[in-house]
Amino acid sequence: MNGDMIGRVIKGRYKLIDERGRGSFATVYVARDTENNHIYAVKVMHLELSNDGELLARFQREAHIHLNLSDPHIVRIVDY
Repeated sequence: MNGDMIGRVIKGRYKLIDERGRGSFATVYVARDTENNHIYAVKVMHLELSNDGELLARFQREAHIHLNLSDPHIVRIVDY
């Protein structure tokens, strides 16, 4: 699974510092942006599912849909 992800840097800038939640599809981490020191949530698809083209497409589709949502109660996507 993703248990060894803490401390890793994603996309060359988001350092995973804590695990916040785990589901059947992905894990959500707290990450620090190494460029501006901001704190973000990072959702990482489980490695064992990443070779499933249909699930990967679903994960990407979810991100695209989420980009068009704007509400103070919804987390804003800043990168994917």
